[in-house]
Amino acid sequence: MYRYGGYYGNGAPSDWAGIMLVSVIFINGEVNGYLKVAWDMSMTQYIMKNNKDGSVAHSWTKM
Repeated sequence: MYRYGGYYGNGAPSDWAGIMLVSVIFINGEVNGYLKVAWDMSMTQYIMKNNKDGSVAHSWTKM
């Protein structure tokens, strides 16, 4: 779990601070990517996926 500050950049869910939960995605025992779930200070939830090299596979989406 990570805390991110305001104006985090890189597609953060909002300009306000919040918390982010990051989980590794494994396929056949190897890292395939990262799933990120974030909540801003208003408790709005967002989700995104990164490829294993850190590039964006699916940008932030409001849930």
